[in-house]
Amino acid sequence: MPTPLDALVTHVTEVVLSGGSYVAPGNRILLQGLALSLRAQTILETGYDTGCTTMALAMTGAKRLVAVDNHHEHPELKVLARQRLAAFPTVELVNSDALLYLLEAASETFDLLFIDDCHEPGYLAYELEEACRLVRPGGCIVFHATLSLD
Repeated sequence: MPTPLDALVTHVTEVVLSGGSYVAPGNRILLQGLALSLRAQTILETGYDTGCTTMALAMTGAKRLVAVDNHHEHPELKVLARQRLAAFPTVELVNSDALLYLLEAASETFDLLFIDDCHEPGYLAYELEEACRLVRPGGCIVFHATLSLD
């Protein structure tokens, strides 16, 4: 008989092919641990794709989790994300360009920001500037797949 921990591990480590730069199950567990250690109550994720990472972050008990995606890549995956996240009432899925959302959000709004949308260095520089404005004191900003080979 599976235990609740077994179910949690199964959900968090689920492998789902996605359109973008995939967040590995181990990295999702690390993000969960980071959110828990920060006692993050408000989380922002950009580029939610299939919603696997969003679900892992939602399982931390944050009071508000905003997941932003522009739906330009693989819109069929967003249906899967909505289904996966339907059980989490604190998750808000936003259809928007991530940088536009960052520009419009209030300062010091989030305890944890996970930036995983556009991976172009020039775009990331703008996102970093805005993310620094949005993170609360003592919070954390995490970027995924930003290594440039230039």
